[in-house]
Amino acid sequence: MKTVQRWFSDRLQDEITVVRWGISGRPVLVFPSAGGDAEEIERFGLVGACGQLLAEGRIKLYSVDSVAGQAMVTKSGSIEHRTWLLARIKEKDFTLLGLVGELAERGLKVDYRSVWTFVHDEKLSFKKSRGGQRTRSPRRRAPAGAVEQVSRPHRA
Repeated sequence: MKTVQRWFSDRLQDEITVVRWGISGRPVLVFPSAGGDAEEIERFGLVGACGQLLAEGRIKLYSVDSVAGQAMVTKSGSIEHRTWLLARIKEKDFTLLGLVGELAERGLKVDYRSVWTFVHDEKLSFKKSRGGQRTRSPRRRAPAGAVEQVSRPHRA
């Protein structure tokens, strides 16, 4: 049995979602990833994996919305961090994982999803790999260089 409720957080001054799976048993609080929502644990299969324990009434699972990384997504966070991030993005090419790491160095705990959402919402372009070229179809790549041509096996 799944129950979804909205609770008002005095600390956040906002409503958050609280979800419970199960009716009786030992309460287990599960936190989603940074920037995730309360129902993420169900989508990622944790609730299904605990199905027998829930059915037997041995546990109840609780999950709440994550608030980490939401400032970037909702544009409600520090203007200092937003402007730094936008300036950094314009400065040079980046990967999403690289940005997550740079933000962590600045003391911000964000995840890949929240950075992707920020970049997507700002309609920015990013590299998918660190290789220096944007990822593209092998059919559109430049012809092989001399080293690659020599190193390929010769077919008779």
